[in-house]
Amino acid sequence: MMNFLHATTLFVSAISFVGSASAAPINARATTTSPSFADLPKPVYAPYYVYFGNPSTPKMADAFDSLGMKAVTVGFASAPKGECNLTTDLDILQPDVVNFVNKGGAVSLSFGGNLQDQTVPRQHVQQACTDVPSLASLIQESMANFQTNNVEFDIEDNSLLSDTDSATRLGQALVMVKQAVPNTYVTYTMGTGASGMPDQQQAYLRAAKDAGLIVDAVTLMTMNMGGADNVADAQTAVAGGAQQVANIFEISTDDATKKMGMLPSIGVDNIGRVVNLTGAATLGNFAKESNLATLSYWNFNRDFPGGDATTQSLDSSSSPDQTNPSEFFTTFQNALGGAAPPAAAAALKSVAQIQAAGTADASTIPQPAQKAALPEPAAAGAPGGI
Repeated sequence: MMNFLHATTLFVSAISFVGSASAAPINARATTTSPSFADLPKPVYAPYYVYFGNPSTPKMADAFDSLGMKAVTVGFASAPKGECNLTTDLDILQPDVVNFVNKGGAVSLSFGGNLQDQTVPRQHVQQACTDVPSLASLIQESMANFQTNNVEFDIEDNSLLSDTDSATRLGQALVMVKQAVPNTYVTYTMGTGASGMPDQQQAYLRAAKDAGLIVDAVTLMTMNMGGADNVADAQTAVAGGAQQVANIFEISTDDATKKMGMLPSIGVDNIGRVVNLTGAATLGNFAKESNLATLSYWNFNRDFPGGDATTQSLDSSSSPDQTNPSEFFTTFQNALGGAAPPAAAAALKSVAQIQAAGTADASTIPQPAQKAALPEPAAAGAPGGI
């Protein structure tokens, strides 16, 4: 069932997309939007779709028809440094998002990404907007522009994790947004180790909880964790993370597990660890058996054969067993649809089983490596074919 932005008013000092302030309130727009992730069968399967990558990447609306893609996570929304508005990075994707939503597709708008070491400096919106009302206005206006009430915040930069003021500001702003648009679905995406989240990631979630925010999903970036087996580590990471989320938000472990999401990197990740097609099927089965909130992967624009099997590529998975485009997409999709797990599937198949077997101590987890920094915007034009 399609959702609608409620025609309520968020009384704040509004900041427009071009960055000019006005005294007028921002009204929640009464327009048809993406289905809420809250209303979709779990896990919601929403691969990352980004503004860079392989130029042969199908449009979202075409993938809806040809692959049965029903949900995506669109990234990344960020601000020009020091300005409380959005960069133009996602402008190329906005018409495709509209077409995808009009077909019935569900979209989550992702804010953030790895913004460190940028020649053209971008900034996280919770740092660029230095007061709560202006941040709330920008988030709400962005939701309206991309026809969705699902938002995701990718928290991975070290400078962001250590910024307690922006963590609190984001939580408070999202409380305001949820008051204006009650069906807003909020996901926090966090780095993790093989046993769960490090201290800084947990502190960021506590800031959200202390601000009064109900976080609907906590997705773990199950990549770059440093162990020898990304697939096994992803499963124990989610099991440990569920216990941490239960403690932070003072809920049962079962309820926390239903809030958890998983974000593996297909093929080769930044540090050379591999999730091949068999591993993808194992993780899809794990997400289904555990009744996780979401399953994504990094990313649809890399879901192509090619690469050297040892180095992460922007336009291919580098997985030696991939022979066709979108093969990881269909592998996850089939696993979530009930296909039998592969013969090589790991023995552990759900969060509950891992927790029953005992998990490693999550109190001294090293900081995970980050995803690669976002590429610089093209000097002119836009990535072809996306």
